Amino acid sequence: MKIICDFHVRTCLSPNCDVMMSPRYVVDALAEKNVKLACLTDLNTALNCPAFYILCRRRNIIPLSGMEAVTAEGISALVIFADLRLAVDFCSEWYRHLNPLPLMENQKQYFVDENGEIIGELKKNLLARSDVGIEELLRQTHDAGGLLIPSEVNRKSLILDIDGKLPAAKFDAVEFSYTKNPEAYLRHTVPVINGDAPLTLEATGSHGIELDTGLEPLFAANGNVSLEAILSAFEKLRVSPSTTRI
Repeated sequence: MKIICDFHVRTCLSPNCDVMMSPRYVVDALAEKNVKLACLTDLNTALNCPAFYILCRRRNIIPLSGMEAVTAEGISALVIFADLRLAVDFCSEWYRHLNPLPLMENQKQYFVDENGEIIGELKKNLLARSDVGIEELLRQTHDAGGLLIPSEVNRKSLILDIDGKLPAAKFDAVEFSYTKNPEAYLRHTVPVINGDAPLTLEATGSHGIELDTGLEPLFAANGNVSLEAILSAFEKLRVSPSTTRI
């Protein structure tokens, strides 16, 4: 089976995102662009995932839950879970480890329900780094049954950390930010997805990728998405290093 997926979705809870990007608006935008499987990955939190989950179900979109974590080294990585409660609990523990960083002037970090009604406000700046490093995050995520995908690794010098000090082969995939030649950055063969975090409603869903799960069932026996099926589909996205490096 081939479906359009977006593994890097944000809402208004993430700093710098459009204030109109409530879970409802975001899910409507995904549906308009025919995205059939999507993961909400707000920065360092999963507290808008419950609303996202409800709204995705209403629009026949398969939801995954997680966050875009920022590690102690400043590496961003998508943390993805099939189980909503597990995602919220895991990401709430991660939030506890964020370093102190003053909020910007007029910065509001509201999480909401499926109707856009405010449930609460996060007081820690979500732009902050964690005190947890990338290797420990990788271990914790895999121990909890999730996927870890370093994000936008061709920005700045992140690829040097991911594929130099830390072999990309350790991760479930890596995400590049709109590059036509990821093989020029790589030292190891690894599944590659192209994308970027949308900061405006118009951009939401615009970098969906086609995922081919073949004949493998997309759902596990417990009714959640089978991350094994996702991993199998990622295998078809493997990119090998080229002899010409950037």
